[in-house]
Amino acid sequence: SEILLNIKGYRKMRDTLNLGFFVPIVYDYSADDVAPYIVLEYCGPDFQCLLEAGACSVSVTEPLLETLRKVFRSSCTVGPDGPESIQELISMIDKLVDEFVVPHFALSKVIMGRFRSLPKGFRNLPHKWTFASWDFTPNNLCKLKDIKFIDPRGDKITGNPIPGLACYAGILRDVHRFRNADVAYDMVYHFATGELAEVLKMERELAKKCFLLGRLFQSLMSVSFRVAKSCSQAEPFLIAAKEYLAQIA
Repeated sequence: SEILLNIKGYRKMRDTLNLGFFVPIVYDYSADDVAPYIVLEYCGPDFQCLLEAGACSVSVTEPLLETLRKVFRSSCTVGPDGPESIQELISMIDKLVDEFVVPHFALSKVIMGRFRSLPKGFRNLPHKWTFASWDFTPNNLCKLKDIKFIDPRGDKITGNPIPGLACYAGILRDVHRFRNADVAYDMVYHFATGELAEVLKMERELAKKCFLLGRLFQSLMSVSFRVAKSCSQAEPFLIAAKEYLAQIA
């Protein structure tokens, strides 16, 4: 199923979004139950490996933003995908809260009310969209000569891209604390809420809220990865999620 999802994603990015330059060449694949495989172009090390080996966050983020300028220009269009992607993300946030937060932590009525009221804050989103992924993480980006996105996971790869950029920035700075991540975070934030917001015809304040929504989602994902092992390890990310939630409200 993972291989088939990626094949769908590669095809849509190449054939529908004109983003063949941003995904690997697929040489062969099989979804046979016994021995599934996929053979891709070699894309170089992923960002996660580069950063863990000591690469500067800025040195990988600068060329990424240059590539994304081309990606967003090539894929930007008008339709319902932009607002719908935000509402889908809010639904995912609700599911994370119900499955991984409520069973382990006591949330006040105020906090729960803010979670349930999230859709109200994103009612007037413009109908512009581009390539987008909620799983826009360093381990899904590779660089040899060019930067490639290697894990599109299906054909739902369009929408508002700002939350995905927020996930990338948050992982650099707050999850792994990679070298010079503070500077890289600010670069991504200003790109997403400034230049990209203009492309999407969004008011800057609304773009900031979309960025905060991505940070909220990424923080709750961090809770979900940790809470089964240790509530104490998950708690700092829940505290961060509450702070982002308050800023959105």
